[in-house]
Amino acid sequence: MTDLIIDIIEKHKKNSWWLKSEEKVIGKYGKLFHPSNLNKLTKEEFKSFLLIKNNLHWDGIHRQGNLITEDMNKLKKALSVLLDENRDIKERLNFLFPMKEKNYIVGLGRAVVTPILLVVYPKKYGAWNSRTEEGLKKLNLFPSFPRGASFADKYIKINSVLNDIAEKYLISLWQVDGIMGEITGYSPFEIKMPEEEIFQKEAEEYGIENIYNFGMEKHLEDFLISNW
Repeated sequence: MTDLIIDIIEKHKKNSWWLKSEEKVIGKYGKLFHPSNLNKLTKEEFKSFLLIKNNLHWDGIHRQGNLITEDMNKLKKALSVLLDENRDIKERLNFLFPMKEKNYIVGLGRAVVTPILLVVYPKKYGAWNSRTEEGLKKLNLFPSFPRGASFADKYIKINSVLNDIAEKYLISLWQVDGIMGEITGYSPFEIKMPEEEIFQKEAEEYGIENIYNFGMEKHLEDFLISNW
């Protein structure tokens, strides 16, 4: 099944867009989100990254832009923790995604956090979202997790698999992410499923585990308006 990766690489190896898009996005946002620049980061700059026309890989992550950037000081703190390579990645992710508690910033979930890790540290961290999961499952490479595993534990195992793919096929983690998208071959908004299931799927991308537990959050209205 992993021959599928070779087929996709062969298909794109003469396509300079793969390299150009990587250079463009990582060149711009890798610097913008670098720990040395976080104090200068503006709301508009952060929200620009969430747009598919700018990040060139991740569609739909702009929906929680207003929610995430509501408190820029808190967001800058979150990013400073996330991107602090002097601290273990598990410690950093446990801070942002504590077990049995809501995320440090509601709306700042895996679909946003892991692409930021990728663009700042492109040789170390891969992106994890629903397409990553589906792609790895189709390749029979999705890892298993012990009961009660934390977000950090899950990401570390998934990131290890993504790095193994990059090393085996001599490609970048940016290209691995593109391959996961091509393997899945669809937009999440094209899947035919009950509206409630779509809502739950989207909510989980932003770190909201249960839509029924979200009912009393003061941001519910913003979430509904952004998604529907």
